[in-house]
Amino acid sequence: MFLALSLLILFIVIFNLEQTILNKILLTDSASFDQRVFYFSIGKKMMYANPFGVGLGNFTILMPDFTSIKLAPWDFQPVHNIYMLLANEIGIVGFIVFSLLIATLIVYLFIYQNRKDSSEEITVRVFLLAVLIAIAVIGLFDHYPISVYQGQLLLFIIIGLCGKSLVTGNR
Repeated sequence: MFLALSLLILFIVIFNLEQTILNKILLTDSASFDQRVFYFSIGKKMMYANPFGVGLGNFTILMPDFTSIKLAPWDFQPVHNIYMLLANEIGIVGFIVFSLLIATLIVYLFIYQNRKDSSEEITVRVFLLAVLIAIAVIGLFDHYPISVYQGQLLLFIIIGLCGKSLVTGNR
């Protein structure tokens, strides 16, 4: 623990990150927060106008239609919330199905971690539960688990491993 903390402090000092970290902790740099709120407002407008979705990958294409502000090319990025992004791209029904899938996996992993299985199976389930909850929480603040290939790969590998753990633990 001491070594990790020392390396972190060394990294911060070497790369002059003190001011950046203070700005993020004290919330004095609100540009990224304002940008996230702006994207979320576009997402809400788009969801109300298209409750059945706009199609996978079409959020950024249709963004200019839901704001009066002229967007610069670097402003075209998905809303920083996978749940809002899914509700916009695959519709409210798809969002509900995805949310139920994640919630069901979390509930069953939580229930089955208390079963009388081998300690290795319990450890795997606890690990998968922690990773799935982490991805679900990260999804509240970023779009990478849905919009980037590596994030999709990670998300669906974890979902598959959770399902496999529950199926093998159910025998």
